Amino acid sequence: MKTSAQTLPRKLPSQARAEATVGAILEAAARILESQGLDGFNTNRVAEVAGVSVGSLYQYFPHKHALVAALSERAMRHRVAALRGAVAKARGKPLAHGVRALVRAAVEQQFEAPRLANALDYMERQLPLAEQQSALQSELLLVLVGFLAEHRGEVRGELATVARDLQTIAKALIDGAAAAGETNLPALRKRLERAALAYLVSG
Repeated sequence: MKTSAQTLPRKLPSQARAEATVGAILEAAARILESQGLDGFNTNRVAEVAGVSVGSLYQYFPHKHALVAALSERAMRHRVAALRGAVAKARGKPLAHGVRALVRAAVEQQFEAPRLANALDYMERQLPLAEQQSALQSELLLVLVGFLAEHRGEVRGELATVARDLQTIAKALIDGAAAAGETNLPALRKRLERAALAYLVSG
């Protein structure tokens, strides 16, 4: 297994042109994982789809594991931003409204590009998370804790523990639905809302 340091980019882009190159590489990698899965995923193919040379790709990503780590970090940033937006829209509204907004954001994140999400989930289990990804995970939990704190009179249990449990419940139901090829997302959201609310207010 590669160390956390080995999954980091070789260097970070410092100019607009370099940032555009890195963006194109990551978009190409994401498209390949979504359309072909892990079987079609390699640095040569990513460079071809991105329209850059393999040498240019290697300037930033020494191997495909570094690409996966960067995609995973990008997905986590999107997840945090989506949950922040959901919490902001639900501020001042009933607990059930907030849970509904959070569930919608979580389901959309998984099913917007399901094959990509599944590939990243698989690879994340094989690779150690970089420090930045761990920090983003902590940030996501803080977003959930902030939401729960607004409803402290209704929520049972220690908030950080409840936030982690909610994540576990959501991941289990969403991953299970994705693995089963479920396409009825409104039904999935309803099940997840019921599970989350039942857990939050149970004695």
